[in-house]
Amino acid sequence: MSNGPGWYDGDPDLSQLYQGDVLRDIPFPNWPTIIAATHVEKMPVLRVMEGGKRTPKPIDRLPNFLESQARSQVQDAFNNLERREYVMAECRLRNVMVLTRACQLDHKDRKYAVVAPVTAIEDLPSEQKRDDILAATRKREIPHRFYLPERGELRESFADFFRMTTIHRSLFPGREEIAKSLVSRLSSVGQSTLQLSLAHHFGQGFGFDHQNVVPQDGWYNCSNCFYQGMDTVRRRYLKGQTFGLCSKCGEDAQYVKVPI
Repeated sequence: MSNGPGWYDGDPDLSQLYQGDVLRDIPFPNWPTIIAATHVEKMPVLRVMEGGKRTPKPIDRLPNFLESQARSQVQDAFNNLERREYVMAECRLRNVMVLTRACQLDHKDRKYAVVAPVTAIEDLPSEQKRDDILAATRKREIPHRFYLPERGELRESFADFFRMTTIHRSLFPGREEIAKSLVSRLSSVGQSTLQLSLAHHFGQGFGFDHQNVVPQDGWYNCSNCFYQGMDTVRRRYLKGQTFGLCSKCGEDAQYVKVPI
């Protein structure tokens, strides 16, 4: 997939947020923070401290003094009527990519949105900078990594779908703050590729790129041309052929089978 100059929107509309926007300094939660994911039973549960001793009651509202205990050591963890506990977490300001669709972002009743953390490749630990891993990231061959080429202050990065989470809309910038918070916005090509990547991550992919082999005889159109408002040309392909470059959008092609 192309990572050329047309990947980003050079003149973004700053009146609202869009799917694929990379925003700076958004509070992003990481939890639990002191254990490996394989030790979830040790997830730290917070309980009230009174007179230097931990009370057995679950927290109803956040007090001033808390003690952290491993879940496995709290015998009545999650046993209150509401089946809830407060747990330790870390919230860090960082770049995130908005994954919720623009039409939902603009809906006043939608109080939550989904974001994914954006990690700069140069910030990865050395063991994750193997040449084969970085090459696969740049070729978009790792389904949970949405590659973002360098542009302006955005360093070469990727959005990590494995770590996507839901945050409250109040953590997003207001309309008057979008210009200050927006790091980059994808072009229509970038947005359609993001949607395709999300489909690949969550389930069966749709569409075929220029390097794919035709699965069955039939007529095919380029959906990327369609979504960019260009005229589409229906072409017949035979099983076993390689689709090849689109005559209009080149290697950004996404071919779909159409009825005769």
